[in-house]
Amino acid sequence: MRCGTIGVIPETITPRPGTALGLGRDSDVAVAVVPAEYAGLNPGLVAGDVIYPLNTQPVASLGELRDALKAKNSGDPIALRVERDGQLIYVIAALE
Repeated sequence: MRCGTIGVIPETITPRPGTALGLGRDSDVAVAVVPAEYAGLNPGLVAGDVIYPLNTQPVASLGELRDALKAKNSGDPIALRVERDGQLIYVIAALE
């Protein structure tokens, strides 16, 4: 699945991360690739980022990520909570 709206190609990951950080919810979605042709759409995600909620909507699977993005319009703000290098950070942007 290509999620060009956030400029990345996500992948399903196993085993599930999250329990070590005490998030109380696991995710199966990570950024696999940030294609050069989508770099302008990318809000700051990097390969290896594990995506947790998009705004307040859980994204525990590729399908949930796709559904969360479909529900947004161009210009809508998004906040992604991601795990990067063992730290939780927020990536904030507006969809193009």
